[in-house]
Amino acid sequence: MRMFITGATGQIGRRLVADRLARGDDVWVLSRDAARASTLLGDHPRLKVIHGDPTQPGPWQAELAGFDSVVNLAGANIADRRWTAAFKNLILTSRVQSTSQLVQSIKEHSSPDRPATLINASATGYYGDRGDQALDEQSSPGNDFLARVVVDWEQQAHQAQDLGVRVVLLRNGAVLDSEAGALKKMMLPFKLFAGGPLGNGSQYLPWIHWHDVIGLIDLALRQTELEGPVNAVAPESVRQRDFAKQLGAALHRPSWMPAPKFVMRLALGEMANALTASQCVIPAKAVRLGYAYQYPLLSGALNSLLGVQHGR
Repeated sequence: MRMFITGATGQIGRRLVADRLARGDDVWVLSRDAARASTLLGDHPRLKVIHGDPTQPGPWQAELAGFDSVVNLAGANIADRRWTAAFKNLILTSRVQSTSQLVQSIKEHSSPDRPATLINASATGYYGDRGDQALDEQSSPGNDFLARVVVDWEQQAHQAQDLGVRVVLLRNGAVLDSEAGALKKMMLPFKLFAGGPLGNGSQYLPWIHWHDVIGLIDLALRQTELEGPVNAVAPESVRQRDFAKQLGAALHRPSWMPAPKFVMRLALGEMANALTASQCVIPAKAVRLGYAYQYPLLSGALNSLLGVQHGR
């Protein structure tokens, strides 16, 4: 398979590149900093890094021909810094504009040169704060900032369907990876013996092991009947208090110190709303298609990521 990837130097992207190369695929990646991307991803005869900004038109768009699939993972990390007006605009434009430019690139090529499949990153933020309501792929969107971002993001990707491309929207929960992302940031207060649930702890936290994100991308590539949104979350629904308790146990640390929402708002601003939102997300499509989760339970996921390094 020939695959074109944007956002390849991010948390999921690096894992995906390594996985597809191990499967024998030819992988091209797009990066604003080709030299850095080459260093991060390593030297491989089936890997090619090309320079370009996915949010802007450029010579890179001419390269997007003859690929079997495109995986779009581009987008600013929402937890990088406080949500100022400028950063919120970056969260939106880095997703919407990169997807728009990618679809435009596909459009510029004749039908035989277009990819069969576009797998576009998305997020469970689509659903907003929904309390204890069970949410599958057919559930309606929320109305907060992140929900509106995801709706616009997905609408851009959907336009590739008009070009004869199968579109899969991977609505990722919190991707657990000890080397990057949400889990790495969550671990710090626990290591300082100050860990605990966010907010009141009753809210649901949709999560997934990075290995299963890669597995669901592979499922989306192989199952040609799969299209539209796919909830990339584990089948076990977990509340914040239970997540904190299990994370503390995996790190051999207490989980007795909650982070009240008003304190989080003082420190993080509007981002605190996203971190304390409750989303009981169900992976209905993945389960229906028989995807075999390697880490369906949080305890096993945390032990796989943290057990060895903490002597378990």
